[in-house]
Amino acid sequence: MKNAIAVGIAHPYLTIKEINDFVDSYNQQTIRDIQLLLFVDSNISLNCLNVLEKIKAPLKIIHDDFVPRGMGFHLQKMNKFLNTNIEYVFRVDLDDILVPLRFEHQLAYMNNNQEIDIMSGACKVIDSEDIYIPPLTNKRILDYIMFCPIVHPAVCLRWKSIKVIGGYKNLSRNQDLELWLRCAANGLKFANTKEVLINYKRSKKHKTFLDIINIIKLHLYFYRKLNYTKAKLLKIIIMFLVKETIPINLKNKLRNFFSNNINNK
Repeated sequence: MKNAIAVGIAHPYLTIKEINDFVDSYNQQTIRDIQLLLFVDSNISLNCLNVLEKIKAPLKIIHDDFVPRGMGFHLQKMNKFLNTNIEYVFRVDLDDILVPLRFEHQLAYMNNNQEIDIMSGACKVIDSEDIYIPPLTNKRILDYIMFCPIVHPAVCLRWKSIKVIGGYKNLSRNQDLELWLRCAANGLKFANTKEVLINYKRSKKHKTFLDIINIIKLHLYFYRKLNYTKAKLLKIIIMFLVKETIPINLKNKLRNFFSNNINNK
């Protein structure tokens, strides 16, 4: 499919099993001809490269630097490498597993909903029965956009819309949240599906202190662009700090409880 492409970052910490599981899931897609564009961050083993080459779809690997640059550095290069005829970009992470209908489901949704610019969905956590269903409608997503209610490695982007606002920025962390906030500030439309799109390797760690500081800075930068009052901004920051200080298992349970309540309103 010439108007769609999947984009991922190959990191040196990926295991052979993770790469194998990802490749198997890519090969099981019901739409199999979607090209995979991979940026290699610093270096990966020859064994990992050999496994990646088993992908039964057009594969392009870009490896132009042996120094670790981070995800933001590679994602911002998409403006340069993606042709103007690319309509849809699927973000993928190589430590996740795609469900077989992921590409087909998202392409059908985006084709049938031309007003939507960013579309993601539910995910099942690897090694768990936990399924996370994020807020579904554009209104609900915008209400809670500061909490990043878009599963980044399951997202499908209408590339023209994203490119117009500058694409991803070369940031050392939180590239996804910054992009969603910028999309919201520019009037782009979001949607999530309750269908599970990926088996997701959710972090079992809290955010680092630098991540927390960076996210608060993003809140402070965007709150006026999103027409938040100072009271709402303070409430969001307090809720975020509480979320990042409670035990990780409780944090995940509260995330799901919160999302279920939002979608039932």
